[in-house]
Amino acid sequence: MNFLMNLDAGGSEFYRFSEKDIDLAVISLNSPFHKLFAKTILDLGFEPISSEKIIDQPTSEGSDIYSIGFPSVTSVLLDRRKLIDRRILNSNWESWFASEPTFSFGKVAMLNRILNYFLCDMSVYPGNSGSPVIQDDKLVGIVSAQPLLENQRVLFAIVIKAEFIRSLLDNLYKRDMENWVK
Repeated sequence: MNFLMNLDAGGSEFYRFSEKDIDLAVISLNSPFHKLFAKTILDLGFEPISSEKIIDQPTSEGSDIYSIGFPSVTSVLLDRRKLIDRRILNSNWESWFASEPTFSFGKVAMLNRILNYFLCDMSVYPGNSGSPVIQDDKLVGIVSAQPLLENQRVLFAIVIKAEFIRSLLDNLYKRDMENWVK
């Protein structure tokens, strides 16, 4: 996935950010900056998730979940700088690292209706932030962080509930529709 390295947000009309305490962002792939990226991922066989596959949060504590991410500690297979001349790559767009996605499996550990997040008993590392959390083939959240206790990583994931993605997507969709009509 070397074409992901410098995916720019483009103009402000093409992205939406949540409130700071929720820590989510959505980028439209309908912008002039992202149309080639969108075509590339579709050509590779990736499919967008339908809104029916996004549910507000997991069904209950103890539910089986998994996440797919690119934590450098496990997903980086090699550093291509050691193999080829730097001038061969378009360094503005291609990553020097060859990576494979890493799956993390776990269970929902804490789910409280008044919090904007839930906890999962699942290993996450730097590079998992922004990764989807899936339960029964549905998006239930986005990995935000891993808690620290006295500078030690705790093997839990802090996951923002998917319900907070909906308003960002709705706002971006409305903006995209306005741009198409013009």
